[in-house]
Amino acid sequence: MCSYRRFLLSPITSPPCHTLERGASFFWRWSLAKYSGSIVVNKPVSEVFSYMAVPENAPQWMPDVVGIKRVTPGPLALGSKFEETRKTGPGMKETFPTEVTKWVTDREMGFVATGKTVTVTVHYNLSSTTGGAKADYVIDFQWRGFAKCTALFIGPMIGMSLKKNHQRLKGCIEGTAKK
Repeated sequence: MCSYRRFLLSPITSPPCHTLERGASFFWRWSLAKYSGSIVVNKPVSEVFSYMAVPENAPQWMPDVVGIKRVTPGPLALGSKFEETRKTGPGMKETFPTEVTKWVTDREMGFVATGKTVTVTVHYNLSSTTGGAKADYVIDFQWRGFAKCTALFIGPMIGMSLKKNHQRLKGCIEGTAKK
């Protein structure tokens, strides 16, 4: 049910051609990675949205997330902020300040997480489908600094990780996740 595509250049995020110097386009191309896909969860849309709307659930389906700290009190809403601490490599952790950029209850949610070397934009669109809810997502990575050079090598690993994470998400919501 999951399909993944990697887009090297996105017409939405690409700069105008006249701003690029010759040769700069190579690094621009590899500094962007966009993944999209969908999962079908055998639960109602409201239940899927409610689970995903609690940042503290993230470590259950994203094993690299080791901590969540709410900055804005109360339930998530447009403009809410929290900090997500992730394992970023052997013995390394990084905290990503995250802000809710899109919020339509039981339909859409979006986030922007800013790290030292990458800004990650996440967008989920939920809809009813036969037997449950369909969650379409787009996850866009914009690398900075030295990470632009490594994006070529870590991109495929990120794609595999996203696929596994979304299968875990499905399992957590349906109650079939491996303990």
